[in-house]
Amino acid sequence: MGSLIDGAARQIGQVAVLSLASLLLACDQDPFGLSCRRIAGNYCLRQWEDGETYYIETLSGREVANGTVKAIDWNAQHILVLRQPHALSDGQGYILIDVRSGSEQGPVQAVSSFRNRDVSAMNAIDPKAAWDKLGG
Repeated sequence: MGSLIDGAARQIGQVAVLSLASLLLACDQDPFGLSCRRIAGNYCLRQWEDGETYYIETLSGREVANGTVKAIDWNAQHILVLRQPHALSDGQGYILIDVRSGSEQGPVQAVSSFRNRDVSAMNAIDPKAAWDKLGG
């Protein structure tokens, strides 16, 4: 009787391990937060699985700027993003995110359109360079 119970327990354990492994492999999750690096305030730069595509998200995972990041710069008050929109009808250009309020302005074609001395001094860089600058 004991060997029958041991065999059943072993089978259940194997099924549980295989089920858990399948679940983890099937999920498109980042449980350790390794694909998101904090920029400023409640925002992070998210690196997609291909290692070449980047998005801006809140720390809770909500995408902002509605597109992929082509260039980025930031300071304590603002995040400046040159974005490629998901829908071309949304317009390509610079988006300015106010870190404190969460508001977004743009898209505009020139940074100088924002008329903010703080922002006009910003110099958006390639998202891969920004990813490296943010460290790990």
